[in-house]
Amino acid sequence: MNHETIVKRHAYSYIRFFSLEQAKGDSFRRQTARTEEFCNTHKLILNDTRYADLGVSGWTGKNMESGALGAFLLALKAGKLEKNSVLVVENFDRFGVS
Repeated sequence: MNHETIVKRHAYSYIRFFSLEQAKGDSFRRQTARTEEFCNTHKLILNDTRYADLGVSGWTGKNMESGALGAFLLALKAGKLEKNSVLVVENFDRFGVS
């Protein structure tokens, strides 16, 4: 009998929106729901550690310099994340890079 071991990959959520005014709308709920849906569809374990830059500009680089995205990158470099993990982002523009 050949049994394959299936190892589920961990996923970390990254949510960002530019203005705190957007927090009054649907942006946070929508991005969270889409992340959960993506993880369920792709059989990923959504880690309890979440990264969110709420009201932080991505275009100025603040999210990487002093925001949650920067904290994620530091944790990645320090080996503090589950091996073979993925970062789930609603859209590439959430990174704020052009």
